[in-house]
Amino acid sequence: MTLQEKLSAQNGNEHRIHLFKEGKFWKAYESSAFLFVTYIKKYKVQKKMVKYLSMPVVSLGFPEEVYQSVVGNIEMLEVNERYRILSSEQFLFSMNEFTEWKEEQPLIMEAGTVQLQSKPLSQVQESKSVTIIEAEVLEQIKSFGIESSTPIECMMFLMQIRKKLYGTL
Repeated sequence: MTLQEKLSAQNGNEHRIHLFKEGKFWKAYESSAFLFVTYIKKYKVQKKMVKYLSMPVVSLGFPEEVYQSVVGNIEMLEVNERYRILSSEQFLFSMNEFTEWKEEQPLIMEAGTVQLQSKPLSQVQESKSVTIIEAEVLEQIKSFGIESSTPIECMMFLMQIRKKLYGTL
């Protein structure tokens, strides 16, 4: 099943979580990922640009070994061994909340770099004078998810910030 088919399968079913087995992982995309982190368990999500779809796609994944402990006794419709749909009356979906949540997720480019949504400089608090680069760095620091990053990712992030500020490591 292609990514496009997976996204199409869940269109119109925003109150259900669609899980797809990919290798040893179960993955949720877009509105399913939103409902999953909202109602089941907080997981790190990734937003990546999918060129052939010409859009960013948000997803999360977890290992098959923890499926039962994560999903528990939520009502499940097994479409087949590689595709499951979770359903609950608790799953309340709001397109506005989903859109805001998706916009807040940092866009991961190649090799783990992050592209942030640009904000006008007028929204950045200016103490005396803040350069455009300093404002960008400040926004990067504010949106960096240190709580869900590995030590290596943190080190790479700091190296990226230093290079942006000083032009060298």
